Amino acid sequence: LPALPQGVSREESKEKGSARMSQGKSKAQVRASKAGKYYRSKSEEEEDEDVQNDTAPTWLQENFPDPTSLAAGLSLVVMLLVLVVLIWVNSTGGIEPYLKNGPLKVKLLDTELDKPAAAKNKDQDDLLETYTAVDNIERAVQHGNIAGARMVLEHLTSSKILTESDIAALRKLIDDAELLNPIADISKCVVQEAMTLVEEKGGKFIKSDGEVAVMMADFDQDQEQPDGRGRGIAALIEVKEGEMLMEVPVASGMSMWSAEKSPTLGKVVKEQKLKSFQALALSLLHESHNAASPHRQHLCSMPLHVPLPFLWADEDLPKDFLAHAQLNTQRLEVKELVELSYNMTVPAVLKSYPDLFTEDQLTQSKWAWASSIVLSRSLAMSKSYMGSYALENSTTLDPTAQIAILKGTGKETAVHVLLPAIDMINHESSDELSCKLKVGSDGTVTITGSPAGLKRGYEIAVSYGDHLCGTRPLNRWGFVLPACPGEEEKTEGQE
Repeated sequence: LPALPQGVSREESKEKGSARMSQGKSKAQVRASKAGKYYRSKSEEEEDEDVQNDTAPTWLQENFPDPTSLAAGLSLVVMLLVLVVLIWVNSTGGIEPYLKNGPLKVKLLDTELDKPAAAKNKDQDDLLETYTAVDNIERAVQHGNIAGARMVLEHLTSSKILTESDIAALRKLIDDAELLNPIADISKCVVQEAMTLVEEKGGKFIKSDGEVAVMMADFDQDQEQPDGRGRGIAALIEVKEGEMLMEVPVASGMSMWSAEKSPTLGKVVKEQKLKSFQALALSLLHESHNAASPHRQHLCSMPLHVPLPFLWADEDLPKDFLAHAQLNTQRLEVKELVELSYNMTVPAVLKSYPDLFTEDQLTQSKWAWASSIVLSRSLAMSKSYMGSYALENSTTLDPTAQIAILKGTGKETAVHVLLPAIDMINHESSDELSCKLKVGSDGTVTITGSPAGLKRGYEIAVSYGDHLCGTRPLNRWGFVLPACPGEEEKTEGQE
């Protein structure tokens, strides 16, 4: 301790110190108060030199000096106890006794399958995995990926999550799809080979380290709330504005021009005087049944289902769809185009060329599939007498214009053209995000990076046409965009 001032006894110092303490806090008190710690005066510290302080704080007082910290500590203990119980319940796998209404059930959408009976004693993760697997099978079947659907089913079978009846129903779904689909040996199809066909025909893609840097992808697959974009093309590297993404020659695709050059179809197209829509639909069905077709790789990339309203049953139409006069008119126009083209083509072809076609190859359902592909995936192109190609406005291929052409009241100014990889590119309305599509005089279609560029994994999309908004694209392309200006209030609350 520091020495006492001269002439002052220890007892007098204590008395003066006590007087000062009674008037206000000492500096030590202030410091201790700021730190929130237990405080003892200097006089008490001096007494501790000889006597042990019998009033030391308890463990509870020392660690929880106020009610707030005590409440926080108790809450932490309760949370730890709850966590221990949850871990124990999860490890036992027996959650059924703890649920009032039995185990949670997952509803299988768009199927007639029973709910997985064998999964009743599984936790929610197992049920979710089962639902995802069944959904993957349905999507694979719709996209023509029969091999992928069978692979998923094999995994489900080995996991023994589903009952035998559920497995049998899924197997029948896959078998029926393979039997009824228009593409021969579809289980042997490889979607990515469409890009190989492009390169074989002299086309090219952007590359990274010698490998093609774009790929076909399902943009709905990993989304909790799919936006309906379905399959498309994605960039595997960062792309700058104006950078070449792909160049696809017209010779790699299918159209009335390719049908005219076909050694088998050329005669049919010329003798029957088929128009572009008829010729391409007939060509699709003719080539799809031939596993050795030169267009095989292209056909394998096409979906087995395109969600166009003309394919919907009348009794399944939503009420708000029926209440929309323009949508109904457009749907009926598409139906008229499909039925008119079928009636003007198929009966005559079956009668005149029995060695080329059978009734099984040209059924109404298969013609509807071919028509949906032509409607939703074609580019509008023209060719001059000098052989120079040009891109035409997409409105030249509208159903209304095509009906007039078939009836002889309209002039055909553009041809429907399907190109591998190009016909998988989705629509983008934004000028900044939309990649640019150009057609060279030699018929090569080039896609370049959007003004904003593309990051790795971003979708490659182009504009299908000007002023597309709201429900305008629904009947032809099968998707709906944000409401057109001035129509927000009309569409509010509609499905």
